[in-house]
Amino acid sequence: MLPSPPRPTPQAWIALLGRASGAPADGVEDYCAQLRDAFLEKGVPFEMLRMPLAERSWRSALAWLRERLAAHDPAVVLLQYNALSWSRRGFSVGALLVLRTLKRHTSRVGVIFHDAGPYPGTRLRDRIRRRVQIWVMRRLIKNSAKSICALPADCLPWFPSAYVKNKFALIPIGSGMAQISGAAAPALKPTTKKDLRIAVFGLGLNNIADLSAQLARIVSAAAKNAGPVRLAVFGLGALESESALRKNLEGTAVTLEIDGILGSAEVCERLRQSSVQLFIRSGVSACRSSIVAGVCCGLPIVGWQDWDTAYPITEAGLRTAPCGDEAGLIRELASVLTDGTLRSRLALRSAEAAEKYFSWRTIATKFQDELCPGVKSATKR
Repeated sequence: MLPSPPRPTPQAWIALLGRASGAPADGVEDYCAQLRDAFLEKGVPFEMLRMPLAERSWRSALAWLRERLAAHDPAVVLLQYNALSWSRRGFSVGALLVLRTLKRHTSRVGVIFHDAGPYPGTRLRDRIRRRVQIWVMRRLIKNSAKSICALPADCLPWFPSAYVKNKFALIPIGSGMAQISGAAAPALKPTTKKDLRIAVFGLGLNNIADLSAQLARIVSAAAKNAGPVRLAVFGLGALESESALRKNLEGTAVTLEIDGILGSAEVCERLRQSSVQLFIRSGVSACRSSIVAGVCCGLPIVGWQDWDTAYPITEAGLRTAPCGDEAGLIRELASVLTDGTLRSRLALRSAEAAEKYFSWRTIATKFQDELCPGVKSATKR
């Protein structure tokens, strides 16, 4: 019997990144690294390239990109879009130059929108920047093979008319934590009233004084009904909020635990030790990797309902209140803390949503279906 012909090596996918964020944790880079690992697990070559915009002029950086594309001959290129990646001040026209270069080397260019909308602001400069960003995003959608976002197109007011909706794909983001990127985490152990713990992962650095005061009010009020609780605040903005939180929580039934930026293993440990995750920085959204991390750890999520609280994050174990309704959010948090049955049910919903929507294996398959339909991957055994 003649030996079967060797299976052709699939062409590589490339994730193309712009300028690094400069923050302690680069969410776009973490996203691409997790996506790369999921593709490699499926037997599909996947590489990450970052445009050297910090070191070179635009002319030189585009020449560098052309050389790399000619050498790699990629099957698909995924252009990572957020405005500051392609412009220091958010005027992101450079992304269109990059897209034009990519299309000369491959017909399959997908644009992943990490910014779900243009930047806010009321100054003249802000209004001009917003118009530029909307124009750029619409051009990216029109001229790419597929546009990808973690929110449905109907949630995006800037999204162009229906004639390009066939070029749009809703693909969630997964957790940036390597320890929980494959599938849903094991179910939480039962918690009693003596070991209730609220996790707050990432307060951020904007309006830190106001957020700290609001967090203290919400948690201390909920603790009046639930009894003593531990509040574990960690990640970006946690250390900056410590002084205000300790002052505002003095004399309450809340024990405060503070940590700064942690490694992924430590983040997973703190989330899995918690009874519920509270998120008040903005609305609960599938675009927030910190929320997705809690979902992938099987946690109930309590937070604000806003314009971006949409499918598929709504399939997880959520309890929300309209944005700004503190009394409503306190009621939701207290109900999760006091009702063990409800807490278990919400945790199960989060674990199921993590496997169905936020597993990186599922996400990688969705990318293949959208950008290379009909091409089967050779999953490693």
